[in-house]
Amino acid sequence: GPFLFNLFINDIGDALTAKHLLFADDVKLFLESSSGHDVDRLRLSLRAVEHWCFKNAMDLNVSKCSVMTFSRSRNPLFHDYHLGSEILHRVWKMKDLGVVTTSTLHSGEHV
Repeated sequence: GPFLFNLFINDIGDALTAKHLLFADDVKLFLESSSGHDVDRLRLSLRAVEHWCFKNAMDLNVSKCSVMTFSRSRNPLFHDYHLGSEILHRVWKMKDLGVVTTSTLHSGEHV
């Protein structure tokens, strides 16, 4: 059941350089970025997730993966991130466990 799956997936974080959250079969990566080096760290974490999935015979559903950039800047820097050969699509808001989060952290969105 879920407990055994959590034991199985728990080691995915060992190779990640980005902060992360695990919930069931979802992994969320977070990284404060102020330089190109930080962008590379996030890309390395994405590659680590890919490698973990390959090693454990798990498929990634890239269509369910996305990138959201949080910034107070009027002109934030955006970078492309890939899983395999596919570029992750960028979103401006997402719903997670019933909570809507926007890239500006605007609290006006409702479930």
